[in-house]
Amino acid sequence: MAKKKTTSTRTPATESKPAGGTAAKQPARRTTAATTSTAVTKTASATAPSQKTFLENKMNQALGLVETKGLLALIEATDAMAKAANVEITKRIDIGGAFCTTVVTGDVGSVRAAVEAGAAAAAQVGELVGSHVIARPSEGLVEAFINK
Repeated sequence: MAKKKTTSTRTPATESKPAGGTAAKQPARRTTAATTSTAVTKTASATAPSQKTFLENKMNQALGLVETKGLLALIEATDAMAKAANVEITKRIDIGGAFCTTVVTGDVGSVRAAVEAGAAAAAQVGELVGSHVIARPSEGLVEAFINK
């Protein structure tokens, strides 16, 4: 009959040399899977980054807007923006009459790169109406147009 593996492990005693030069044996540690997973869970939750809103994190933030005539061009532009830089797709705004806009947020450099890529992609596929980057937008602007 085969031996069963247990969840507890025993590590061999390790030697450490104090300043005096003689080796002292440290006792072996015994850990179980249950205590290890609990420790990992506590560590992961303690070090998880806090979720900040755009307004809390706006010191180096920017808004990028790409407006197209037609949904197909907007989808292509949004895809290009997401692939070109580390930006968050914040909102899609349907203006009416086939005009629609995608809003992205992120650091200023990433948003500039994303908007340039999105504008180029939209112009290839359909009709690009306009594109713009607003670095460090005011709170009133974000509240009035983006968080609506």
